[in-house]
Amino acid sequence: VTGRIVDHNTNLGIAGASVTITGVGSATTDADGYYSFSCLGDGNYTVSVTATGYSFGSETLSLFSSLADFDFSLPTTAPVSRRPGLPWPYPAN
Repeated sequence: VTGRIVDHNTNLGIAGASVTITGVGSATTDADGYYSFSCLGDGNYTVSVTATGYSFGSETLSLFSSLADFDFSLPTTAPVSRRPGLPWPYPAN
């Protein structure tokens, strides 16, 4: 399985994102957002992606051949700032 993790707004690769396939392991994206896993058998897998500054992503991958492309587009998270008198964290408007 190979794929690319990109920013939803810019379509640019996200370096350093963590890609986890449940029961298999984790990989970190390269400078252009690409990752790969080898030796996966046919079946269904849960693929989760995390990256600093981005929302969490998770999808089911149905693999029925030895090679597959599985790309993710992640939206950025809303900025957070502290406002006096309000509980922390509090999302900025």
